[in-house]
Amino acid sequence: MGETLFDKTFVKHTTSLFKNYNDYVPMNKKVKNTLPDLDDIFDSIENYIEPSHIRSRNTFTFLNKIDGEKDFVENYGNPLARVEMNRTLIKVEQNGDKTVIKVFYYSRIRIAGSKYFRVKTHLKYFGVNTKSGVVYSGFISDYHKKRKFTKKIVRNNFYSSPCNTIKTYIRSLVSTYFDKESNYDTSHIAHEVFDIFLKQLNIKKDPSLNLTDDELIYKFYLDVNKIKYPNNFKAFRLVYPAPKKVELKKFKNKYIDCFMNLHKLNGDKIKRALHNVENIDVNSIFAAYLLFGKDYILSQDDEIIKKIIESNLYGGIDTNLLLQNQKDKHNAFEIFKLTLTGEINSSTFFDHIRFYNRLKPLENVKWKSNDYDNFLHEHYDWTEKLDHYNKGNFTRFYPEVFKKAVELPILTKEEPVFVKLLTDSKEYNFESFVQSNCVKTYLKRENSVIVSLRRNDIESKDRATIEYRIIHDGDRVVKLNRVQSLGRFNNRLDETWNYVLDSLDNRMDLLVNTDKFELPSATLEVGNRMFKTNLVVDKENMYKYIDINNNQSFVLKWDKEQVTDINGVGYHELGLFI
Repeated sequence: MGETLFDKTFVKHTTSLFKNYNDYVPMNKKVKNTLPDLDDIFDSIENYIEPSHIRSRNTFTFLNKIDGEKDFVENYGNPLARVEMNRTLIKVEQNGDKTVIKVFYYSRIRIAGSKYFRVKTHLKYFGVNTKSGVVYSGFISDYHKKRKFTKKIVRNNFYSSPCNTIKTYIRSLVSTYFDKESNYDTSHIAHEVFDIFLKQLNIKKDPSLNLTDDELIYKFYLDVNKIKYPNNFKAFRLVYPAPKKVELKKFKNKYIDCFMNLHKLNGDKIKRALHNVENIDVNSIFAAYLLFGKDYILSQDDEIIKKIIESNLYGGIDTNLLLQNQKDKHNAFEIFKLTLTGEINSSTFFDHIRFYNRLKPLENVKWKSNDYDNFLHEHYDWTEKLDHYNKGNFTRFYPEVFKKAVELPILTKEEPVFVKLLTDSKEYNFESFVQSNCVKTYLKRENSVIVSLRRNDIESKDRATIEYRIIHDGDRVVKLNRVQSLGRFNNRLDETWNYVLDSLDNRMDLLVNTDKFELPSATLEVGNRMFKTNLVVDKENMYKYIDINNNQSFVLKWDKEQVTDINGVGYHELGLFI
């Protein structure tokens, strides 16, 4: 028989009463389910919520709402009442070698005018088998049904933070049983549950180690399975995929050796670095190999290799021209080290490589910069050179309703922030001049939308340059995803911009969701010639981009080649503006 270590139930009864009559609406009066007028959108752009569909049948006129079991029972069969009962049961049980946290949720609802109740059930659990060392979590939805239920269980999945997941679930559920005015602290319930759970597993918290519950469980798993792990073991918890027990046995349970084999890493320097890293991105070391060559990277000292593993690099940059000149390569690596320390944004560094590749076939440029100041001057100089090879007035045309809505000022407690959607060469060039960045080379970038935020005045130099990426699923634009937010000299924005950025994000989401944004068209004027083009989906080159939610997005392109190839000078992706 099992033993119950913790048992607590939360119950809430809610009754909503309705009038026994409805206001009369003439049948010949047409009610349209449409979005508000354009002026209404502009007045409430940040708070507007799209209305739900108007029901074809009559609805009940609300009277009042009551909490309590007594009124719930009295109105249980009242057709003019909506009755609802919610119950949450939290248990910690120990049965043999298994210790498990279970969270049961039960909901029973009958709406006004209905005879039938809708029942929902859900079980979420997290447990440990102390004998096998298996850590498991999962759920069962609609467990009251014999057939139409769903369930899922995962084992030893530490990178998803199962402890924090169920603690968050407990807090969110318990909070629904208390009014906001009560200031009830729901977090202490989750802490109490885990204190009992960890105590049963004989896991003691050591303040000197400063480990989270997920890290404590991860360490418990490693200890029970007698795995030989490094002192910085918690850095490996979030890496996917993780070594399996059957794989560890082949390496005599030595975690680092098995980890390196699994991720195709080798070398004593890599091994030493893995014993000292605070976080791990395996892809970064391979990205560095592609940039400078594996032998060149492994010839660096341990500290640099450690910083590379801890960084968040991405590959796919062509460095063939750069690698042909050893001096250029060495100078580039000196700048690369500044990206590892955060002194230079990594996107700026990759842009510099793109500029190098673009300019090298046109003139004999050299990568001479090897420190911060010289790099900024060289980066700006190359921006000017690229502009020289890309003469012409390019103008992007967005839907007027989108442009007008985007450019509404954002009001803050301190001052208004004016919004400017950049559309033509002049605006891009001036933004680049004021901000000392190379956003002007970004004008033709297909999937980019550039917005300039300006404090107090539309011509203010206290501004931020924002880049949104168009996410297209092949049928429609599904998202404008903010990927860059930088100030002058490509500096990070401080927290005073957070509210403005959130407001702008919400505005963009609303305009996309209400179909106010469409792929732009453009014109290019070169001398006496004018080219018109439209932005379209490049279905021959699909799934190049992945958004933050791991959704695949089609590549976009201008449908007229003249826009990207003027006077025989190729002009393709010049990189980010930072």
